[in-house]
Amino acid sequence: MNEQISTARQNHFIKGFPIFFTFKNLSQDWLMSLTEEELIQKLRQFEPFHFSSRFMQIFHYTSKFLGFWNTQMEMGNISEFRTVMLVYYRLFQRCFGRYGVQFSEVVSLQKSDVEILRKFVSALTELDVDALFTKSYQDIHLEYKETTPPSTNIITLFRPYFKEKEFDQDLCQELENYLETDPRKVLIPSAGIDISPERFFAMRGDLLFQRHSVFVHIDYNFSYLEKLSEVFPGANISSTVIHFGHKGIATMEIIKIDQEGEITWIIYFAHSLNEAVIKEFVLHSVKFETLISKLDGATSGMGGPMGIRIQTPTYFFFPQLQFKRMITEYGTRFFLEMEMNENYHFLQDFEDWVHEDFPAEISKPILKKVARKKMSYLLLQGAEEHDSNDLFRRFMDCHNPLFLITRELSESTQYNSLMNENSPSA
Repeated sequence: MNEQISTARQNHFIKGFPIFFTFKNLSQDWLMSLTEEELIQKLRQFEPFHFSSRFMQIFHYTSKFLGFWNTQMEMGNISEFRTVMLVYYRLFQRCFGRYGVQFSEVVSLQKSDVEILRKFVSALTELDVDALFTKSYQDIHLEYKETTPPSTNIITLFRPYFKEKEFDQDLCQELENYLETDPRKVLIPSAGIDISPERFFAMRGDLLFQRHSVFVHIDYNFSYLEKLSEVFPGANISSTVIHFGHKGIATMEIIKIDQEGEITWIIYFAHSLNEAVIKEFVLHSVKFETLISKLDGATSGMGGPMGIRIQTPTYFFFPQLQFKRMITEYGTRFFLEMEMNENYHFLQDFEDWVHEDFPAEISKPILKKVARKKMSYLLLQGAEEHDSNDLFRRFMDCHNPLFLITRELSESTQYNSLMNENSPSA
């Protein structure tokens, strides 16, 4: 039996299978235009905040007759929904494939077609159904985890730049070992003494997006160790500071927070330039789950008096970092207002930086994508933006409304396509 969905639930979903295809616009056009590989990829990325996506529309429809809890916030039922959609796709292919009909070839279903579907699923045994649900669940979840490449270890990456050995070697090694488990990481540029991202994930974010246990801060100033007890009361906090001999990166503070056995790590690049640290992350494909883009980091990039302006939202365009989501004060509404000023060239510094600091295999696809585009357009190209102020703001310090911007897999597909266009053989 599939441990994710009980036999009773599986049978309930199977009985609802023919009814699913009677809903107009669900089984037609978009869903039927996908190959199985495309469907699996999109299902893997589908999250409860994709309010305007096709899957969310389908989720609302199917919840009415299949018994999903009709809310965007229920992660368990979203997971169940992913499996059911793939099961339905495969059942359709198995049923009509006998007649040489492919899912993508169907324009609409007639009553006779629905009856064929009903008779087909009625003939399935419980073993058939269980095997189908188990395989579909594994193809979406388990196989995805196994084939996802591990993230580059941040400590291993920066060890050659350590200037001295007078720091807590054991704590550093413990973090290096922990990073080998590929935990979910948060990138927080130019947030200064703000530790509200840690508070948000401790109180809400981990429930919404699964546990995030490594927080990477970058700022030209500040240390905020004394503030952590407000977020993690009663925790055992230990830290060490490592000095660098690398241009633009001064120190890295490692902070371990042990709260009754639950470990959270903070890696804080203090007195360091955003562009210096981010460049290393990009060149070595360090993976982050979530980007927090707040304060000056969203508009100017800061980086201290010697830094250049690199806009934090633009980090979203690096496929190497594999962001799934960005929480920001500066959504398209902000950029639309700024772009009304004809003298406002928001992306120029970023384009200069990419051109000068990165090899062609990275810079060319990015520059081609952002060339002569407006920031408001780029933020929503291959992504979805959701007004999340009511949900996030009570946990995160901010001056403006908060938005959630989520990536879709089409982003990496577009990137690979551009890479091929700019390859020597192209």
